[in-house]
Amino acid sequence: MLKTTLVGQHARARMRAGPFVRSTFAQIIAIWRDWVDRQALRWGLYGPICLAFGAAAYLVSPVEPPVWAPLTGLSAAVLIWLGVRRAGGVAAFVALMLVWMLGGASIAQIRSLGVAAPVLLDRIGPARVEGVVVAIDAGRSSLRIEIEVTAIEGVPREMTPRYVRISHRDAIVVGPGRSVTCRAILNPPPAPASPGDYPFSRDAWFRQLGAVGFAVGRCDPLATPPSGDPLDRAGLWVAAIRRAMASEVRAAAPSDGGAIATALIVGDRSYISPEDAESLRASGLAHLLAISGLHMVLVGGAVFALVRWTWPLAEPLALRVPTVRVAALAAIVACTLYFFVSGGAVSAQRAYVMALVGFGAKLFDQPAISIRSLATSMTLVLLMHPEAVVTPGFQMSFAASGALIALFEIWRARPATGNLSRAIAWIAGLAATSIAASTATAPFALYHFDRSAALSIPANMVASPIVAFWTTPSAIAAGLSAPFGLSEPFLRSMAASLDAVLMIARFTEANSPLIDFPRLGAAAMLFSGVAIALFCIHRGPYRALALMPAILAAGLWLNGGRTVAIVANNGEVFLRQPGGWASVSIWMSQSGLDPLAVDSAVTRWTCNPTKDACSLDAGGAQFRLIGSMSDEIAAASGRSRPSGEPCPASVVLEYRVPDPNIAPRRVAPCEFIGRGGVVIEALEQGNRLRTGSRDGLRPWSPRRIGDQ
Repeated sequence: MLKTTLVGQHARARMRAGPFVRSTFAQIIAIWRDWVDRQALRWGLYGPICLAFGAAAYLVSPVEPPVWAPLTGLSAAVLIWLGVRRAGGVAAFVALMLVWMLGGASIAQIRSLGVAAPVLLDRIGPARVEGVVVAIDAGRSSLRIEIEVTAIEGVPREMTPRYVRISHRDAIVVGPGRSVTCRAILNPPPAPASPGDYPFSRDAWFRQLGAVGFAVGRCDPLATPPSGDPLDRAGLWVAAIRRAMASEVRAAAPSDGGAIATALIVGDRSYISPEDAESLRASGLAHLLAISGLHMVLVGGAVFALVRWTWPLAEPLALRVPTVRVAALAAIVACTLYFFVSGGAVSAQRAYVMALVGFGAKLFDQPAISIRSLATSMTLVLLMHPEAVVTPGFQMSFAASGALIALFEIWRARPATGNLSRAIAWIAGLAATSIAASTATAPFALYHFDRSAALSIPANMVASPIVAFWTTPSAIAAGLSAPFGLSEPFLRSMAASLDAVLMIARFTEANSPLIDFPRLGAAAMLFSGVAIALFCIHRGPYRALALMPAILAAGLWLNGGRTVAIVANNGEVFLRQPGGWASVSIWMSQSGLDPLAVDSAVTRWTCNPTKDACSLDAGGAQFRLIGSMSDEIAAASGRSRPSGEPCPASVVLEYRVPDPNIAPRRVAPCEFIGRGGVVIEALEQGNRLRTGSRDGLRPWSPRRIGDQ
């Protein structure tokens, strides 16, 4: 289709040109034909990529498009495609990709409108909150309870959020599925803490989470009649079973590894300490905390292998029903049960769809590991949850999966013979998969978390065999023996294996070099995604097409600014230090929320001011905090503290870069409260400010919600 149009366009030019030009034309056409022939069955893979880009474009847009705009554009694109598809060529391909892209934007907007629910507009409390516990998770310093609300004291029914999340420092006396009453201070879901920070308010909108806060005292059980909705009752029943299973696992395996085992079996991370969670993140092993494709494939793969080995023993059945299809069906059933037991989170949904597509392909004698299966999984996930496209879990899991499939396509063309060659190939394959997965996920880790685990590759090389050959068999054995009450030794074995993984994580964290990576901006992350997509979609030498966007991404990254200071949306100031971040503010309100602007390595900066300033070297910039809470300094600065202002108006942050020819600049933190904050970046030849915005033009914006 594509090559026909190109040949027709240049046929006359070749006839009129000289020998050299004709030869050049012939070479170009030959390359084009070879490219199109090799990709004949893979051009359609661009569709899901365009679907993802369309959904992401809607979600990150600074303004909300009219309801009719994406659907109207989609209709026009479909008409254009219908008009040019018979002619084929580049025009038809571009029109079809435009249909996919506008379809992604339309689906995202429809999803946004469909999940609309009341959101708290102002801080309230302490107020009585009644509802049903749906989930319990671990925060940095407390447990977090998600409640499906039935009533909030002082809030009209039509303005009551559907879900709220409350930080709870005391012991939890109830589990999911139980009604509770709490006294809590509630706040609207916070806007991004600083420019480029994680937009929690958008995530909360799609989760119908209308308020967050902290409990004053303890949440107590509440006697209420059960819900009349059969689906609600079924969901609460499953939640109660999951919590009971979590308690049983913890009782059988009370170690730190047992806490991780609880997270892997039932998706309950409330038993994992913040220190262990940080060790897993710093070592690049945090994927063990979420129910992901790895766990789903290990469970389904173990059941598939078990049935495939044992089914031929029943000869009459094996002669009538193909072994592979029975094994695939058993794997699908096992993955389905695991999906419901794990809680059905978005990451688990994504993993379940991928496993379903993979094992479903075996039912119809199709290859389970293929880039087309991955594209199908991506399409189904985006149709159900288009908002997931901008989350790090979605991006990192599909990038890693795509890179591993591309590596598998390259690797299977080089079969090994002999035991020694196979052993070497197995070790090399383990290293190659770790390198491929770490490389594919590194851009997204740098963009979302401003860091990348330096020793993640060796950590995963050591931990992966433990998970595959020790953790997974122990988990399968525990599941099979649980109905007979014999699961305790297998749960202890599983916990011991995860204790070993945790030991690897702690060792890796303690010995990882402190590398101050430059900030990866949105443009560099976009080019990185394009490079990964091109590498996965194309075959053979044409994978080299990924080099161009990869080089552009690396250039933008290496020449980007280094963040040295952050003024958060609430006025709090953070300065980068060699060992982490230091907070220099004293006026931040305590709302029960974890800091969103920086990582957990936050210390308090204290100094003895000389006259009216404190000085600090942030490694690349000299900072002075001018002013204090004293009325004397406020009067000397000529500025007074307005009534009700959440921070002292006299405080000014002055910073100077090493170049003496560049004059220092001053930033007043109070001026950025409620305006999205500001980020100070040190560049080679100066400095740069990145300011935020209030974001009042989207459905998840508090101002927009208040207008509705």
